[in-house]
Amino acid sequence: MYNNSESSPCPANYQGASNVDKDQEQLEFDNFVSQNTTKQSGTKSIQCLMCSKVTSHVGNMKQHFEVHHYRRAYKCPVCLKDCKTRNCLSVHRRNYQH
Repeated sequence: MYNNSESSPCPANYQGASNVDKDQEQLEFDNFVSQNTTKQSGTKSIQCLMCSKVTSHVGNMKQHFEVHHYRRAYKCPVCLKDCKTRNCLSVHRRNYQH
């Protein structure tokens, strides 16, 4: 977890980690998603085993898993608030006009 004095792997201000670190983090996230989802038989739908949410596309499920995963990958460049999802950061920036 990141505190306000550390850099976070935010696309807007990420600094320092090598591509190997980012690749490893992405691999861990992909494994987390695959271990906690199941395909529904007879459909293309994917179900989250943690909360039963169903999506029709793996990309949507990966976006959904940002809510469950431990990382806080998005940081406000103005006040340094940590957010788990890109949407959370967008809402924060809209609400505080920054």
